[in-house]
Amino acid sequence: MLADNDCQLKLVITVQKNPINQWIDQGLIKPGSEKQAVAAAGGHTSPHAWRAYIERGLLFFAILALACAVIFFFAFNWEGMSRFTKFALVELALLLSFALYWRKGKLSMWRHAMALMMAMLVGAGLALVGQTYQTGADPWELFFFWAILVTPLVLWQRSIPLWLLWFALWNLALGLYHEASGRFFGWVIRGDDMVYFILAINVVFLVVWEWLLSDHCPQSMRLDQRWPIHLWLFGTLWLLLTVGFMALFEHQNHGLPWLVFFAGTGATWWVYRRVHLDVLALAFWSLMVIGFITALMVKGLFSTDGDFAALLFISLAIIGMSVMAGKWLMSLHQEVAHD
Repeated sequence: MLADNDCQLKLVITVQKNPINQWIDQGLIKPGSEKQAVAAAGGHTSPHAWRAYIERGLLFFAILALACAVIFFFAFNWEGMSRFTKFALVELALLLSFALYWRKGKLSMWRHAMALMMAMLVGAGLALVGQTYQTGADPWELFFFWAILVTPLVLWQRSIPLWLLWFALWNLALGLYHEASGRFFGWVIRGDDMVYFILAINVVFLVVWEWLLSDHCPQSMRLDQRWPIHLWLFGTLWLLLTVGFMALFEHQNHGLPWLVFFAGTGATWWVYRRVHLDVLALAFWSLMVIGFITALMVKGLFSTDGDFAALLFISLAIIGMSVMAGKWLMSLHQEVAHD
């Protein structure tokens, strides 16, 4: 594929900068050999890698389905089983999960799956205690103590599905706690103000996850996949869009919704465009901006009598914004490919 030995030396030097595009730009690859170079550099995912990815996904979906099946089994047969039978089945499932977790020590994928199963069964056990003895506890306490009890497992296993479950439990606990009392640490947060608190918590989660992926994180805790950030960022941006809708349609007397929305929008663009270029994160950001501009046009144009013309204009505007966003994202993708 290379012309001579000097080209081979140049190729070794440029691989660290750019494994594909530098070769083509500098003429180190013979015409017609581009596909072989891309395959050699790992530019295309191999069938074996796709198979491993699909198997991993199916395994975790199976674990979630099995944990949900245990919960639904209790719900369906609640009247036909004694309390001792219910607790025995949950404890048996938990012990079996722990045994498989311990037995599959060399298979990290199975360890992660069994750890997720144990975490789900802990929640099922807590729910069983609450329903059996009618403790009168609020719903938020289930998710709060569930998150507390699985925290050591999350920190020990360092499993991405466990981290996502842990973050989701804290979000549910905080949201339900506000519905029950409306107070946080002596501060009163009422009504729609709760969205600011949950938004701040999710931003902290994003910062923590970015730290877990960075070189500043200790090697023993470091994670190596970014897809959970994309998943969580998508939900966080929709919370931010909710704040923007509050600023548009609720006519609040203070400017806090506007400040939070524009500050969050600008900070997201700056982090994922200037600090760490992430095209998928910017795609979510573009979707949020398009949604806000669409809501702004709906508020301004549908207050007039020309509803049909306004609807046509808004539809064309959405198409135009989507095309512009697509071209911008494609240019960013090419920028990443040439770095």
